[in-house]
Amino acid sequence: MTTTNEYQLSNKIKPNNYNLSLTPDFNSMTFSGKVIIELSIFEPTNQITMNAIELDLINSSISTDSGILSSNTFEYNEEKEQVTISFENTINESNAVLSVEFTGVLNDRLHGFYRSSYEDENGNQKIMACTQFEPTDARRAFPCWDEPEIKSTFEIMLSVPKEMEAISNMPITKEEVSENNYKKVYFDKTPIMSTYLLAFIIGDLDKCTTIAENNVEINIWATKHNVIHGEFALQVAKDLLKYYNEYFQIDYPLPKLDHLAIPDFAAGAMENWGAITYREVALLFDEKNSAPATKQRIAEIVAHEMAHMWFGDLVTMKWWNDLWLNESFASWMATKAIDHLFPEWNMWTQFIYTDYNSGLSLDGLENSHPIVQAVNNPSEINQLFDAISYSKGASIIRMLETYVGEDKFRDGLRQYMQLYKYSNAEGNNLWECIQEASETEIIPMMESWTKQTGYPVINITWESDSRLSLNQERFLYSNKTNLPDTWLVPISIVSGKNMDKVDSFILDSNSTTIDAAADTNNGFMKVNYDTAGFYRVNYPKEHWKNLSELINKQLLKPTDRLSIQSDAYALAKARKISATVFLELIKSYNNEKDFGVWSDLTNNMRSIDLLLRKTELGKIYKNMCVETLKPIGEKLGWEVSPNEGHLESLLRTTILSSLGSFGDGDTINKSLELLEQFFSDKISLAPELRSIVYNLSAQTGDKSIYNLILDRARKEQLQEEKLRLYASLCRVENDELFNKTLQLSISDEIRTQDTVSLLSLMSVNRNNGAEATWDFIKSNWALLDERYGSGGFAMMRLVGITGNLLTKSDYDNVQGFFNDHPIESAYRTLQQSLERIDANVAWLEHHIDEIESLLNSR
Repeated sequence: MTTTNEYQLSNKIKPNNYNLSLTPDFNSMTFSGKVIIELSIFEPTNQITMNAIELDLINSSISTDSGILSSNTFEYNEEKEQVTISFENTINESNAVLSVEFTGVLNDRLHGFYRSSYEDENGNQKIMACTQFEPTDARRAFPCWDEPEIKSTFEIMLSVPKEMEAISNMPITKEEVSENNYKKVYFDKTPIMSTYLLAFIIGDLDKCTTIAENNVEINIWATKHNVIHGEFALQVAKDLLKYYNEYFQIDYPLPKLDHLAIPDFAAGAMENWGAITYREVALLFDEKNSAPATKQRIAEIVAHEMAHMWFGDLVTMKWWNDLWLNESFASWMATKAIDHLFPEWNMWTQFIYTDYNSGLSLDGLENSHPIVQAVNNPSEINQLFDAISYSKGASIIRMLETYVGEDKFRDGLRQYMQLYKYSNAEGNNLWECIQEASETEIIPMMESWTKQTGYPVINITWESDSRLSLNQERFLYSNKTNLPDTWLVPISIVSGKNMDKVDSFILDSNSTTIDAAADTNNGFMKVNYDTAGFYRVNYPKEHWKNLSELINKQLLKPTDRLSIQSDAYALAKARKISATVFLELIKSYNNEKDFGVWSDLTNNMRSIDLLLRKTELGKIYKNMCVETLKPIGEKLGWEVSPNEGHLESLLRTTILSSLGSFGDGDTINKSLELLEQFFSDKISLAPELRSIVYNLSAQTGDKSIYNLILDRARKEQLQEEKLRLYASLCRVENDELFNKTLQLSISDEIRTQDTVSLLSLMSVNRNNGAEATWDFIKSNWALLDERYGSGGFAMMRLVGITGNLLTKSDYDNVQGFFNDHPIESAYRTLQQSLERIDANVAWLEHHIDEIESLLNSR
């Protein structure tokens, strides 16, 4: 362990074991605690500095072979989130036991040790307590060495109301009756682990249980009326445990694995070792009322968090600059695992839409950052939790696995896990293991992807009929060129009349020229086979037409059909090609049936709709989109078959929702009809159709429909359905009702975890939603800053809303507002949003005339 910045603690003292006792008070919303820490001290000192914030230390003492020293001298450093305890005499011994008593607030800000409220099935208000410590909030619950490399063991005792359950990382060893209707719950000692992975949850909960491989007990915990909805996640968790044990060749090391649905939770889920916490919608599946998309999301999130039991928990990064070692691998591994459990879901095609393209989108900005990013303080650390650490990282892992081969890659991972289990590692440690297992030099290549910002676009030209030229340059939406960045790029080219010949090599310079395979110059060629490499490809103008034919004839894999239109959209956004290339490509997807392809394509089509929303072309463009989607929408229809495939269901939702978004009258009228019948109990409505029906009815409906949906939301107990109903109110076109929804989003009626999601949805309402939402955020900044200003996903998403604005005056307004209201916890997000506004302005200026010409020629 090394100390590298002023926010990190000294390496002269190391904790070995924490014995932690905590007692929450649900009347005063506070907690009291005592921690006894076994220390190794490497040089004489009379001071001990730990992490602590929002805690009041009451007294402390340190015990050595020489005796006991007491101290009430505490010096707090709020900026560094540290407290220093000073003793009158120097501690000379190498072993000591520090004891500290303290109190804290059971806060409502969804981090540290916090409270969550909910209504039970009888409408009674209930309170529970939960923890969220990643990345740097264990210090809000007890004084500690709160850094990932400073691992220790933990013995926990929770004193809780006797009617409540207490859950922590390890199984309960004993319970004792205490005073004031409380009980003391003791937990077994943990393995050596980082503080951010510790957890304790206290509440009136129930569970469903199964016994998995190696006699591991798996539990799904939830509020009592919701535990019935835990069975799907329970089976998935059991199947995943078996898969991961086999894949890693290291059995899950704890005796139990709890999954807990928490009513108020900031993130989607958190990988506390042996006690994973989730939002309710990320864990609970109601067979009668949950949509297929919810089932898939639950499976993916459970797989992501369980992958962390190995990547992150068993082997942990040394410092937060290597956060990607946790998150990238969990994202990639979750896709791999769910593809194994549910092969019919075509997860790797969906991966291109969800992860790969998310990474490309963010990393195409000048204000992106490398995967390995130096960070010092909690604010900087929080901002690493983005699409670079999750999605770009997962994509380059997939790229590397493709390059070295699945078996050799897996062997390298197994070697890495064995070498660093119960310890800490850095990115290069992983590359070394994979390099050794694959007998392939990969370290220089992977460092070119992890240690510099961005990625290349590969520009393709023909030197002659038989010679192909490839040139790489950094891709930027700002269209800056002649930058010095280069990558070691694994190039793969698929060609041949059946598109079944693949040639691969490493592009290790700015440009190269190669012999082209037969038929390449006749149009039978696509670069980046299976979209395995993390880069975009730009072709000569005439070849985009050839690709259109390949797509139409379904000669390419779904991953490649997806990436062609995605690249065209992005290249047009960067003003490297005409936007008409993308618009003309849309026609070639009339035979497309793949959900993942349509998800990405319709998303890009809607993005152009938002860009054109203030122009006279907007209506013409929407009509073009309706004409494109109408045939497949009519084929899919509104009838849900009992034997329907998972992806067909998701495709119907995507197409019908898009048709309605583009203003198709038939789709909207059908939605209004179904809403009236469903709300009057004349029909049942399949869960996968509900979001479409609610959204489109609210979009065009009047005040009476708005109030019907709002009343239904207020009465609903299932969080998934409640959120569907509230979310639909973000689609209203009526200004008065839109303003009502804005006010609703920050009211006590909406959980603070959901406010930013609703504001994000309102910002993409094409009826001036971005502008009205931004004005609302400014008017209510004091409240929003108080709720979310300490950092994390919510503040970054909130600031990111501004990226939907369209004009130079919007740019100046956003910049001016945050000059007056600095937001350190989302500074990079602000710069990214300003860059996106710039890109929106440039896109409209550059493309509007050619789009007008194309649309008017139809």
